Amino acid sequence: MDNDNLLPESFEPAGLVPVPKIEKKPFFSASIEEKISAFLMLIAAYIYTLMISEENHEMWLGIFFCLYVLICELLSRKTRPTAESFILLGCFAATVFSLIAGRRAVWEWEKFLFIHVFAVDILFLSTP
Repeated sequence: MDNDNLLPESFEPAGLVPVPKIEKKPFFSASIEEKISAFLMLIAAYIYTLMISEENHEMWLGIFFCLYVLICELLSRKTRPTAESFILLGCFAATVFSLIAGRRAVWEWEKFLFIHVFAVDILFLSTP
């Protein structure tokens, strides 16, 4: 018995499946929103250092808040916001504006810690 050819001579495959061609893409390609956000993050980092080191940190906190919300909006334009992200944004805004207005009778710098927690949660909920 010939083991080299186990298929009959009249055998033909029923249908050939074409192999898809995979395009070569660069390892990382950033969208225009990501490029703008990266530039704005440099400015936000500088404002953050001014906010901590300068005496009038309330002004820098307000500018940082607006810039941070703009960056999150740019990064999450293609995703649908959840209810939690609106609640966290409201808590973030209320904490920031209470610090700017000087309403910190109960907690002085603990509100600054809460700002960080809200900001990180907003970023994780908003980006895909």
